[in-house]
Amino acid sequence: MDKNIELKATVIKQRFYNGASMWGVYVFEPTQQDMRKVDLSYNGDFAVSGNCPELFVGKTYDIVIEPSEHPKYGKGYSFVAIKQKKPTSVDEQQAYLRAMLKEKQAEAIIEKYPNHLILDMMKDDTFDYSDIKGIGKPTYDKIKKYLFANLDIQEALVELSELNITFKAMKKLIDHFGDASVVIQKVRNNIYNLCEVSSFGFLKVDQYALNRGDDKENRNRIIAALKYVLDEEAMYGHSWCSVQGLTDKAKELLQIDKRLIHNAIDYVEENDDSFYISGDQIAIKKNYNFEKKSYEYLMDMLNGKVKTKVDNVDERIKQLEDASGFQYTDEQKNAIREAVNNNLLVINGKGGTGKSFTVKGILNVLSNYSYVCCALSGKAAKILEDHGLNSMTIHRMLGVEGNGQFLYKRGNPMPYDIIVLDEASMVNSQLFYSVLSAIKDGGKLIIVGDSGQLPAIGTASIFEDILKSNKLPRQELTIVQRQAQKSGILSTANEIRDGRQINERYNYENKVVGELKDFVLLPVQNKENIQSIILDICNKYKDKDLNEFQVLTGLKSRGDLSVKKLNLELQKIFNDVSKPFVKRGGYEYRTGDKIIQCGNNYDAGEKGEFSIFNGTLGMIEKIDFNKKDESKNVVWIKFDNIDELIPYSRDLLDSIELAYAITVHRSQGSTIKHILFAFDYASYMLLSRQFVYTGITRASKGCVVVCENAALHHAIKTDHSGVRRTFLYDMLMG
Repeated sequence: MDKNIELKATVIKQRFYNGASMWGVYVFEPTQQDMRKVDLSYNGDFAVSGNCPELFVGKTYDIVIEPSEHPKYGKGYSFVAIKQKKPTSVDEQQAYLRAMLKEKQAEAIIEKYPNHLILDMMKDDTFDYSDIKGIGKPTYDKIKKYLFANLDIQEALVELSELNITFKAMKKLIDHFGDASVVIQKVRNNIYNLCEVSSFGFLKVDQYALNRGDDKENRNRIIAALKYVLDEEAMYGHSWCSVQGLTDKAKELLQIDKRLIHNAIDYVEENDDSFYISGDQIAIKKNYNFEKKSYEYLMDMLNGKVKTKVDNVDERIKQLEDASGFQYTDEQKNAIREAVNNNLLVINGKGGTGKSFTVKGILNVLSNYSYVCCALSGKAAKILEDHGLNSMTIHRMLGVEGNGQFLYKRGNPMPYDIIVLDEASMVNSQLFYSVLSAIKDGGKLIIVGDSGQLPAIGTASIFEDILKSNKLPRQELTIVQRQAQKSGILSTANEIRDGRQINERYNYENKVVGELKDFVLLPVQNKENIQSIILDICNKYKDKDLNEFQVLTGLKSRGDLSVKKLNLELQKIFNDVSKPFVKRGGYEYRTGDKIIQCGNNYDAGEKGEFSIFNGTLGMIEKIDFNKKDESKNVVWIKFDNIDELIPYSRDLLDSIELAYAITVHRSQGSTIKHILFAFDYASYMLLSRQFVYTGITRASKGCVVVCENAALHHAIKTDHSGVRRTFLYDMLMG
């Protein structure tokens, strides 16, 4: 039954309005003919809340509402739509300006253009504000954007009223496509075009389509579902899906006959170049291209002339040994020779085998050539820097621009002769392609990694495929250095990396490992005890430097050991929860809170001059509270490796989370002095030797693992290598 109520009513009071979220509460008085359509208070009025443009007291609107109950304002109504007639005459446009702008601004504009279609002039850029007092370019730009944003949203809501899209959602669509008319056209042509907008995934858009009565067997719907399934597979690292597997998943999603799905696949093979189909493999074309282009670049480098060479390599190695007092192992010496004689070298080694030491030796031998070392995370790049190497993040090396594109690419290569790509197991196909495409002709690439770690967050398994194919020059480092042998962290981690259990299955005794006594295992039988153990340990760290202590876990939001649950508990230990706070995304942020950036922010800072990348840690230094309008609160954050405080407004807070606890995946590439690593069987899908090895090796000084012992044993015997469906391995082997 349709609960929507359409009526004409006049605003008599604004109880609340937030301009940032466009959410408000208004009191209306209905016209005489519509009084029976709503339940009125004893004052003869009624309240409406929800997403809407700013409404004005005394103005009459055509509104569509539905009954609701608000926890603060009680029973009332929610906005469905506000049917404002688009102002087309001079009088209507003047009335609109007077309603939307400050009185002085509106009257100043109308005084200059008393008989003109002012909105039309603004749209055609024939409006001249230069001699209007109090209106300069910044103010004019703001006025114009505000006027047309509200007009466009209402126009689109009316045109697409059958979808029941909220005001806030429509604003997001218009912001993405740039114009209301484009949104309308996109929906009219193919509603599934909306799937390209962040937070408008297939499931949401499909609900819009089905609600308005679209055919379930519509080909546009099926094609959108195919892309959705392939994107979901890509989130788990898979570059492609089998046709049969894709068909089965799409059938379950769409609830239609398989024949229709096969017909759609046949259609896209002939008509849609956003798909790649070959034999039984089907993929999003761009994912295939990243690996195909990477393969081509690798082959060009492998077969190209080596321009970065030196003579008497062994003599140079001896000179380095004499100067430093250290002796290279035979493996390390061979790595140096291979690096000199080839444009490509892959170095793979477990923790403590001296990968960074070897890289430094290579660069010292090739000291006549320019170089840069890079890693995905800022922490990993800092480790290289601490070894005396010129290093930076991959994004900084490639010159990330404000739109997320890279400055250095094919046709505009980086100026370096040698690129060292560290922590290569973390790098997905898109980023690997971006690095390769930006290397100049004759440049050298040294790929360094640890095959025992978790694979990249994102599509493909580049480092693993390269190692498995054994087609590129390569050096394995297997000898753990003498100083590393003292570490219980490294010795335990390497046992796990090789699939060897570190305690007995039913032995729940605590265990301290290593000459340095830097690894502690706290195995438990009952997982219900783990959280209290975590809190007890954290209480001992509460007065120490939070930059040197990190809790790691498996899951982000499910279970007692999830990041979400632990952060809420740990915040009580590491901060004073009586401080004033800003609430967003289920968290209350206070000064002193440890946070992590989620996703990339390419325009950070008051002038947009900083780029803050996914996984960067920070600390909230201060909060500017606005008592009159909480949407104008500003949180100031000190991020790692950025000297200035970065302001985060309300909307930007959606891109951070508390970081007293983070997932092992988010910690990849980081090295932190003290790690508390906790997991249980709730992380079943993650449990593998790669998961445990990666978590433990984040620690440099001390690691405590508290876990369900059965989960630990299951993880160590489970090998997750080689499970991703990728293209590069077959290309290298072909």
